Amino acid sequence: MWIRKPVFKAVTIGSPIFFLEKGSRLIRGFGLFEKFEINSTINCWNKYGSSNGAATFEEFLGALNFPNQEISHQQLLGCILVKNVVWSLSPLPINQLLVEFSKSTVSGKRINKDAVNTMLKSPMFSIE
Repeated sequence: MWIRKPVFKAVTIGSPIFFLEKGSRLIRGFGLFEKFEINSTINCWNKYGSSNGAATFEEFLGALNFPNQEISHQQLLGCILVKNVVWSLSPLPINQLLVEFSKSTVSGKRINKDAVNTMLKSPMFSIE
């Protein structure tokens, strides 16, 4: 998972990061935070390839809204590495949670341990 800024302080190692689908306000799953690193776009691609969420480097640049130019290849990105990813059995609308999220929340929302536990106990993450 990448972010367009080279700073990330929202969680500690081993904390869950929930995946909010852009535009839909649905939680699709979570993973455990492993580490944060800063790389140029070209180094992100060379190191992680299609794990960046794109089939080609050009598609990766397009997802970032960067033109395929040399200056874009050197643009710094923050890379959030997660492990033990669990995808939901069915998406959970964020407004059904007992956690307050403003409509402008798209990333980096810090929530307390009780809210995290409530979310993790949700039937959406049951393993069958």
